[in-house]
Amino acid sequence: MFYNKLIEAELSGSDKEIEKCLEYKKQHLPRYIYKYRSCNKNSFNDLYNNFVHLSYPIVFNDPLDCSSVCTYEQALLLSLLDEKKQKHNHDDIIDNLQNHFWPDDYVEFVKTELLKGKPYKPILVNRIQEMGAFSKWEAQNYYKHFKKEIDKQVLIYNDDFKRKILLCSFAATVKNNLMWSHYSNSHTGFCVEYDLSLLDRNEEFLHALYPIIYTKSPMLANIKSCFYTDPTKDMLTIMNKSSDWSYEQEYRLFCSSEFKQDYFMPILPSRIFLGLNISDKDQEKIIKFAKKYYIEVRKMKINASSFSLAHERVY
Repeated sequence: MFYNKLIEAELSGSDKEIEKCLEYKKQHLPRYIYKYRSCNKNSFNDLYNNFVHLSYPIVFNDPLDCSSVCTYEQALLLSLLDEKKQKHNHDDIIDNLQNHFWPDDYVEFVKTELLKGKPYKPILVNRIQEMGAFSKWEAQNYYKHFKKEIDKQVLIYNDDFKRKILLCSFAATVKNNLMWSHYSNSHTGFCVEYDLSLLDRNEEFLHALYPIIYTKSPMLANIKSCFYTDPTKDMLTIMNKSSDWSYEQEYRLFCSSEFKQDYFMPILPSRIFLGLNISDKDQEKIIKFAKKYYIEVRKMKINASSFSLAHERVY
């Protein structure tokens, strides 16, 4: 539901519609989010100072994360939805397509056809041939030239995009065995819970927190950003990951590169969960910190009746 609302808002280009969509998103965030941590100097420093660390996607362990993927026809369509007719900083071929082959009265038809999933090569080739007085062979070569330009632009955009945004990942559950294994050093770390219900509805953190949408194939990328808008506005690329990662149940905090990488959380942890294999020394450190701020501490344990985790209070 949220994805459908957002893509409609993005394609409309309406700031008002996008704001309405983001308000809908805030109303449907989970009450609790969780940050899995290993026991190391940086993690304890973040805990003591109420920080989370923001990272550039360029250093993520998944090279496909935050990468725009599109069909050439989708890129063409979205590059043509520039109502202000701004001068684009790319090859003249795009400007030619913008100014000559796709008049304004044709855009709505193309958008409708795109949403139906129809192929666009024959439509584009015929349009080029018709409007440019080219032969069919020349029009096909023109189309190939366009495809190469899109490839180049998307690669440039992806690299630039991953260096201009900062992200921090949270999860929707504390009972995820794989998350404890992958992000808390084989259950030797800890997990911090934050209660979002304690935040004011207008808190910026809620505005900047987005659900990840997992799909087998990439969602429609906002390639308008690739050509003439600020890359930090491309929310669809930030929110979409392969369904291979769906076990993470991720929520993602998004900030521009103007923010410091040590992000001060607007609320204290509501609870701290200890991994079932945490060392006595690290457990004592965390409980000592929790006592100072009256934070409940619980420790994970194996649920003997199933392949699942449970927890019990230790402070």
